Parts: sequence; C-alpha cells; structure tokens
Amino acid sequence: MFSLRTFLVSYRTNGRLFGYQMVSMLRKDLLVLAAFDVAIFASTFICVVLQKAVYHGWISWNRSGWILQHVTTTCEIRLTP
Repeated sequence: MFSLRTFLVSYRTNGRLFGYQMVSMLRKDLLVLAAFDVAIFASTFICVVLQKAVYHGWISWNRSGWILQHVTTTCEIRLTP
C-alpha cells in the first residue's frame, strides 16, 4: 500500500509514476537487482521442493528436514538487500 501511495503522489507531483532518481538507480544496478531476484526466487523454489520431499517421505522432517528448511530460509533472508 505504501508503494502504491508513493507512486500516486509521484504521479500527482511530477506527472509520471517513477521519478528520475528511481529510474537511474534501477538502471545503474539492474544486473545486481536481477541477480538478487533470481536468488530469492530460487531459494523459495528450493523450500517448496523440500516440503514436497518431506510430504512424500523422501526426507524425514524430524532428522534433517527442519535443518534444511532453516538453512534455505536463512539464506533467503540474508540475500535480500
């Protein structure tokens, strides 16, 4: 909601949704931003695959499943800029 409000205020004051500063930041660090997005998506996908493996009984939640879940979730949190 805050982002939507920011875009609308920017549109009302400048006549466009994105200000020049925001576009220049996105353009400058586009590869870094894309790399972080891919990494976060991959870590989320890994968590889904892990939960499916636990559901099917391929991995025991009581032994190593919760440890793997914690490691992947922690990596996802640390990847966010």
